Amino acid sequence: MLSRNKKKFDHRIKTIIGQLRTLQKKAEESPSDAYGQLHTIERSVQQAKMFLLKDLADDLYNSKDPLERKKNAGEIYDCLGFHRDELPEKNSD
Repeated sequence: MLSRNKKKFDHRIKTIIGQLRTLQKKAEESPSDAYGQLHTIERSVQQAKMFLLKDLADDLYNSKDPLERKKNAGEIYDCLGFHRDELPEKNSD
């Protein structure tokens, strides 16, 4: 991952951690408020995941090194929830 994008991703993760701390406090005070906070966290996690997938896809698209391309493709599959042993066979077109 490019360093400038890594900083953006790290910021997103720190934001999610802050939201989790807020959720913990709200859960103690008012469970109904905590439920709304949970949805906010879910959206933040989805946005961070999409950001990571886009960054990995960009790296894959721009990489000329076959090993780097395979590594990035594997990371994308991991983010999508596939296991390495479920990766499709390479086509020899």
